[in-house]
Amino acid sequence: MINRLRKATSIVRDHARALFPDLRLLQQLDRGYAVGIEVSNICNANCVFCAYQYQERPKQFMSDELYQMCLDQFVELGGGMASLGSLVGDPLLDPHYVERVRMARARAEITGVSMTTNLIHLDKVGARDLLQAGVTNITVSTTGFDEEMYNRIFRSHNYKRMKANLLELLRVNAELGRPATIEVGLRVDRPVSEVMNYPDFGEVVRLADRVSSNAYYDNWSGRIESADLSGTMKIRPDAYKLVKRRLPCAQLWVGTLILVDGTVTACGCRDLNGDSELVLGNIRETPLRVMLRSEYFHKLQSDWLSGKLPSICVDCRHYRPYTSLTRGEYEHGDATPN
Repeated sequence: MINRLRKATSIVRDHARALFPDLRLLQQLDRGYAVGIEVSNICNANCVFCAYQYQERPKQFMSDELYQMCLDQFVELGGGMASLGSLVGDPLLDPHYVERVRMARARAEITGVSMTTNLIHLDKVGARDLLQAGVTNITVSTTGFDEEMYNRIFRSHNYKRMKANLLELLRVNAELGRPATIEVGLRVDRPVSEVMNYPDFGEVVRLADRVSSNAYYDNWSGRIESADLSGTMKIRPDAYKLVKRRLPCAQLWVGTLILVDGTVTACGCRDLNGDSELVLGNIRETPLRVMLRSEYFHKLQSDWLSGKLPSICVDCRHYRPYTSLTRGEYEHGDATPN
């Protein structure tokens, strides 16, 4: 109840701020501290809540040459926390993932590496190798320990493999002194209280840094509908409909993603095919620092103040106003498919 009141209060506050945008805050926001690098856009699950099933881009891994270029240009911007993941794929499928984490952490300017994964492929990568490579933040997307629910929601028959991998990751992380912060993100179609009491899940609750759950799921700009979901799962309502999205979205400051082919999008959260108005260019042709300081990019930000939204943003239920950055409600890499 308290969390709901806080959320409602922040939304009301944002409604008021839409009438008088904080231009000073907009000018102060710095986008050089985080960047997402999509090392793979291939997945080994087909979740009902995810738009991976509608992805039209060629499925591939990022080349070594392009990855090196991404690191160089990220460091040139000042570095910070690097998200090495995927918009809708799973990064652990990248055969060079552990080495790429090591390469990133070898740069003094890169303070940490975050990732989101379903963990199905962890046994092929090795929990110890992954953690010792330098990953600092891991979000695990799963259903908890219910095989039938896992099959329904993830549409995968790798439940037993996932369960063993999750327990191994948590145990090894504890053994190593918890070098990584691990969040287990539940995507369930049953009451969360029920899922938390499933046999063997107590160890997960004890060893994970956080266990969270989704009450609502994104519509991926209309691609996912209520009929696609299962049980208690619901499409996220448009909480900001009344303000007509006059406050620029936080993704325009913390959401830059370099896609697997080098395309740079200002929204590494919902620009599924990298073909929207939010595309800034390609780092093979234009340096990242130039794209982030371009007139086109600044126009994308300022157009929101006059109600000119990119078409991909009009019905996006993942929208969060830039003011959420000052409240700690939004983190870079919050592109978990949900």
